[in-house]
Amino acid sequence: MLSDPIRGNHKNFDLKMAKPIKETPFLEGKEAKRFLERMKNVQENKISQKEKERIRNNFAKLDSIAAK
Repeated sequence: MLSDPIRGNHKNFDLKMAKPIKETPFLEGKEAKRFLERMKNVQENKISQKEKERIRNNFAKLDSIAAK
């Protein structure tokens, strides 16, 4: 018996379409306030470009050590 290139050898394989993605619900009340507060905190806690560069340099040093 030749195997089907799409279905392989699986007997119970079904070619159904993927389930549609549900619409994202609107946030209201306490949930909306909590979400906005979290987004505000994310913006305030971003690291600086100088800190990102320091992290990249440290990674490059460690990566060069590990490559040996």
